[in-house]
Amino acid sequence: MVREGETARVVPFLFLRFLSLIYCLAFISCAVQMQGLYGSDGIIPVAELLGGGGSAHAPVDAGIVLSHPSIFWLASDDTSLNLVPWLGALLSFLALLGILEGPMLLGSWFLYLSIITVGQTFMSFQWDALLLETGFLAIFLASWRPLAFFWSLLPKGESKLIDRGQPSFVVIYLFRFLLFKLMLMSGLVKILSNDPTWSSLTAMQYHYFTQPLPTPLAYFADKLPGWFQIASCAGVFFIELLVPFGMLFPYLRLRLITFILTVALQVLILLTGNYCFFNLLTIALCFMLLDDSFFLERMKVSLRDKITRGADEFKPSRLRPVYLAPLLALLVFLNAVEFDQALLGGGVMPPFMVALSSPLVPYRIVNNYGLFARMTTTRPEIILEGSLDGSNWEPYLFRYKAGPLERTLPVVAPFQPRLDWQMWFAALSPVQYNPWFVRFSRALLTGSRSVSDLLQSNPFPDPDKPPVYLRAKLYEYRFSSMSELIEKGRWWTRTYKEDYIPQFSLADISDRRD
Repeated sequence: MVREGETARVVPFLFLRFLSLIYCLAFISCAVQMQGLYGSDGIIPVAELLGGGGSAHAPVDAGIVLSHPSIFWLASDDTSLNLVPWLGALLSFLALLGILEGPMLLGSWFLYLSIITVGQTFMSFQWDALLLETGFLAIFLASWRPLAFFWSLLPKGESKLIDRGQPSFVVIYLFRFLLFKLMLMSGLVKILSNDPTWSSLTAMQYHYFTQPLPTPLAYFADKLPGWFQIASCAGVFFIELLVPFGMLFPYLRLRLITFILTVALQVLILLTGNYCFFNLLTIALCFMLLDDSFFLERMKVSLRDKITRGADEFKPSRLRPVYLAPLLALLVFLNAVEFDQALLGGGVMPPFMVALSSPLVPYRIVNNYGLFARMTTTRPEIILEGSLDGSNWEPYLFRYKAGPLERTLPVVAPFQPRLDWQMWFAALSPVQYNPWFVRFSRALLTGSRSVSDLLQSNPFPDPDKPPVYLRAKLYEYRFSSMSELIEKGRWWTRTYKEDYIPQFSLADISDRRD
């Protein structure tokens, strides 16, 4: 729903700059971890996942390629593995500059999809899905005029500072609906999970110290009184369950209120937790709630004239109705199926409609969302140790996850240490539910340098002399008291729970299939 006379030229321009920057950061974050996670000596080698499909000599079934879309089918060697995310960073940087904006965003979307497709365990986060869903819509918002940015720098192109005509409000509305869906589903999953901490409004009393990578501000937020934590929990429900409906109305003032409240929540989450680029991307989507008047009214007259003068020269492409109608129909259909599957248990949509949507699932065009449907109330942590003789043990130190009690809590977003995050999930369930952990252990026992580079420190740095034995112990961590932080410099306290995996060697896992 839009107002008569509402314009959107400045907003898409700013949004696409923001999105391109997030793409670039996401690719760089992947690039520095790909070798250790997916290289030939990594935890889950891509070539092994593709069953040899990345080799020129291995035939590949077309159906498998379509159901697992990835550029790595063409080549999955270490060189290609390292090249693809850096290529994605380059394409998204060019999109940031406005150079072939549409083609660059299309290429960025496909390359990120390629990484997520083979990423499996380490790339299955909701922000990865959100970036792909947002990036897909951005393809239809972007300018496809060549060299739009550089044209705007020419003296005669001054009136074309934003080289785009009025975008279709179908696309604008689809972005607003995506933000609406993201926020509403985040609230609904908490209600539908029947989790006692959410129903009693006590979830925030556990959230700050149990989340994967808390920041220093999370430590102090955890010390706030109980009444404040209850009020915070109620505020989360208000912003996630009621506020999103204001995003769908045509009144700018109402949408501005939803903008302020949603951005405020995202900033608070960003300050107290490291959730990769999730909060930045959500804030970027919030800008689509605004229209040009919000920005133009606050600009100098000269700049406003440069932006608006001559903009009406650009007429919409004649192809717009050709692709917009099918796009709208497709997304309405896929979202209906997704809502049914995620929130209603799959009992409403006819089976044939679910089957029709299945071939498009791997492309992440539409996704479901909702972090922390169930709040963890304790924080188990795996401490991994190695030994040469089975008597003297040395701990492996991860870069950011809870480990040393005195280490300052990290601030790493928008970078995401994928291994550290997965270690948090691994501690929540027995090892048999985490086959990747066995692979990780095998890589350490064989002296994989690429895998050890993912760690802060390796007590066995010589790849020719890896540990003979490993063991994993499970501890329960909790934020320390303020007095302990001041007197001893300890952010954490911990108590031993049990062995996660008793002492084992390479021989114990060499024949294990995972």
